[in-house]
Amino acid sequence: MRTLASAFWSLRLSILSGLAIVALAACPKTASGVEEQTYAVRREQMIRTIEAQVHHLSSAIGRDHIDPRVLDVMGKIPRHEFVPEDFQQASYEDRPLPIGFGQTISQPLIVALMTDILNVDRTSVVLEVGTGSGYQAAVAAALARQVYTIEIIPELAHRAADRLHHLGYTNVALGLVTGILDGRTRAHLMGSLSLRPPLTSLHPYCNS
Repeated sequence: MRTLASAFWSLRLSILSGLAIVALAACPKTASGVEEQTYAVRREQMIRTIEAQVHHLSSAIGRDHIDPRVLDVMGKIPRHEFVPEDFQQASYEDRPLPIGFGQTISQPLIVALMTDILNVDRTSVVLEVGTGSGYQAAVAAALARQVYTIEIIPELAHRAADRLHHLGYTNVALGLVTGILDGRTRAHLMGSLSLRPPLTSLHPYCNS
């Protein structure tokens, strides 16, 4: 009888240990879910800040609101995925953040204004000069039919391409401009970018 009871308690301890291991294994997923909820709240705060800023600056910027479609898109895109890990906690603040190589991701207000001015819809094809982090391309891609974006810094181009692919953007084609020879631009192409030289000029680009 004692042997049977001992076996029963051993079995019970094994089951409880197994449940504890499963619970521990599930903890990272729970933490991730909480983190995503935190970012979602910060995105909502970011949108409210943009709306307040636009209202405050309306006389200077010539508009008193941003297209709701733009704000809706920016309220869903995980901006924290477009900045270095050290700056992810600040990713929804209304300020530019460094992304390396002397470049920045523009503050949310500027991204919203630039996108609003573009006035794109599902029939639009957008060419962006200066991919940067890829955030502006992602915002435009959520509204347009196709986005073509080019970058001159290889590391930023590859990071942006990987990031956009990871996030599921299928209507963004990214090209790395590797040099200008005899006034003609030679591009190393990634994705489905189909630009052909010459590009008549390469203007100074804005970080995105």
